[in-house]
Amino acid sequence: SSEQDHEVELIILWIQRLVVEGLSDGRLNVAPAILTRVFQAVSQGSAHLHAMGKNSIFTYPSSYAQLITCTLLFYTIITPLVAGLAFDTSHWSGCATFLSVFVLWSLNYIAVEIERPPGADSEDLPMLQIAVDYNSALLMLLDDSAQAAPVVEPFLTSVEADADDVHNAAHVEAEHSSRELVVSSEESEADGLA
Repeated sequence: SSEQDHEVELIILWIQRLVVEGLSDGRLNVAPAILTRVFQAVSQGSAHLHAMGKNSIFTYPSSYAQLITCTLLFYTIITPLVAGLAFDTSHWSGCATFLSVFVLWSLNYIAVEIERPPGADSEDLPMLQIAVDYNSALLMLLDDSAQAAPVVEPFLTSVEADADDVHNAAHVEAEHSSRELVVSSEESEADGLA
């Protein structure tokens, strides 16, 4: 149906609408420059998807494909004859023929595979796995625990606090010892006077 053909466009519209609604009702407090980058990224993703889709929907015209196939067949037939005239031994003419014909047919088959990136072959893009991974990432980002950034104290602050505690403890200890010395010297003076 028509709706199934445009699922990606619908999801892009939903994402853009949710961002705009979040911005208008205060759920998103984002600088305009960053918000512009979000919309650009969504737009670029959509454009790349459409560009990839053009390769699989609009293939080369059949007459072009037939011309390439006929040219390759002609090349396959003529190359051994030309190679036989160009080389002195059949060994070298056979190697040159095989190599050139094999390379050109291989390039043709690679071009056919590139025309259709999504598919069921082992060389095609794993569209289902890409969609599952993307949806998994979206679900993780929508989880409540992912909405607030964790509070992390810098390491230096805790080390400096520990150093301050040690310094304060040493200062208190020094004051305590000096008081004890003052008290003990006062006691010895008192004992000496008595």
